Amino acid sequence: GGLVRRAAYLKQQRIKHENNLLLDSGDLLPPYVSSQLADAVFNTYELLNYDAVGIGDQDISYTDFVKNMDTFKIPFLSSNMNYCEGDACRFLTPHEKIIEKPNLKIKILSTIHPDVFVLYPEKITEKLKILDVEGTLTDIRKDCDLVILISHSGAEIDKTIAEKYKGIDVIVGGHSQTLLEEPLKIGDTLIVQAGENAQNIGKLVLKFDENKKIILHSYEITPLTKTIPDDPQVRTLVDDYKKKIIKK
Repeated sequence: GGLVRRAAYLKQQRIKHENNLLLDSGDLLPPYVSSQLADAVFNTYELLNYDAVGIGDQDISYTDFVKNMDTFKIPFLSSNMNYCEGDACRFLTPHEKIIEKPNLKIKILSTIHPDVFVLYPEKITEKLKILDVEGTLTDIRKDCDLVILISHSGAEIDKTIAEKYKGIDVIVGGHSQTLLEEPLKIGDTLIVQAGENAQNIGKLVLKFDENKKIILHSYEITPLTKTIPDDPQVRTLVDDYKKKIIKK
């Protein structure tokens, strides 16, 4: 199903759920991707109107990713990844994102674990500095009602984060490609993850009380099968990419 059906599904759901957030935990690209495929994927993501997108190790393995980040109309977010050239280090994105919905102020953070780069050569990792999440995830509820962490760390690390750092309402996980049929609940934190290779999409619906506390949630994983039609605009992008590859 991939992005072609994901686009169609999202259009349907946005009609049903006006107050929505669309989040992705990263690895938009396969490892060591060609520039043609990277362009096709990024052009598609621009059409999907994400609110925040984490950065995965596979995205960093694309040699032009950092150089071209400012040209992507995609809201990448990374709270603990620095990119260093010599002694000069900088964050690749803003540290956090604040989104306001009716009567709700939402803080979104995005972290990655250093272990996800363990199999990558030095030419990929030498300029990266992954900061400890302690500074990022401590005292995070200030000036917000809901905290969402996009985590590119794997399901086991997400459990550890939920146990150690209080105040996170939802963790949208990635990297381990774990399919969670139901959210994991650790303390007051819900952990969700939708599997691998764009085969599924996950939907978490939250209900709040008058004190802006989560009192109810519902959750479903939807396989992107042929029951969902192709989105015409994204199908055209995919077909154009295929034609370029055949021609090449």
